[in-house]
Amino acid sequence: VDSAHAPRDDAKAGNQGRRDEAMTMLKDTLKRHPGDRGILQALVSFSRMAGDVTAALRYAEQLAVIALDDLA
Repeated sequence: VDSAHAPRDDAKAGNQGRRDEAMTMLKDTLKRHPGDRGILQALVSFSRMAGDVTAALRYAEQLAVIALDDLA
């Protein structure tokens, strides 16, 4: 095991854990506040960072629907 990379790996794992916690909190908040632009934007960003393109697109589509509704 390359001990020179261990602290960086620990930091990555810590960041992943915080990102997962944030995603859970954002998803729960979105259930209570559907259509909240800030929450949806954060979910797009966090999903992209996590490499979940499908989820990022789903949240982006929800934002697009809101934007279209505003134009009507």
